[in-house]
Amino acid sequence: MDISLTQIVAQLIGFLILLWLFTAFGWKPIRALLDERRQKVASEQARIASDEARIREALAAYEAKVRDLEKASRSTIDAAAAEGAKAAEGIVRSARDEAEKVIARSRLDAARDVEAARLRLRREIGDLVLAATERILGEKMTAEKDRRLVEEFLRDLERPAESPAPGPRP
Repeated sequence: MDISLTQIVAQLIGFLILLWLFTAFGWKPIRALLDERRQKVASEQARIASDEARIREALAAYEAKVRDLEKASRSTIDAAAAEGAKAAEGIVRSARDEAEKVIARSRLDAARDVEAARLRLRREIGDLVLAATERILGEKMTAEKDRRLVEEFLRDLERPAESPAPGPRP
């Protein structure tokens, strides 16, 4: 194999021509595309960084709002619980007052019923005493005698059980 100088020179000239053609027509557009791509990547990175900063700010604002809402909801819940406790206390107080009124009315009604029962009992006892006295004496009592005997009997009933009951008065 023989390498001649003319072949080397011809190849070198061919290479230089190709290099010049490539530089003149190919390298500038490729370089322009690469520069454009580099600028696009840089602008996209800047936009992404800007978007990330806005997202971080929005996230911080959102988290602050969530904290504020949680505080507000806690305070609302606490206020509602306090209001509920006050309402329950009022209901209990009202129920106690009503119960005391019912008890007082019941006691008053019971006292009236006892007094009415005593009056009925006195009348019945008086009627029984009159009937027994009429049988024993065998005579009809007059109104004055009836009244005097009933009053005397009722006085004897009202005395304590320890004192001896006096006998009938003429």
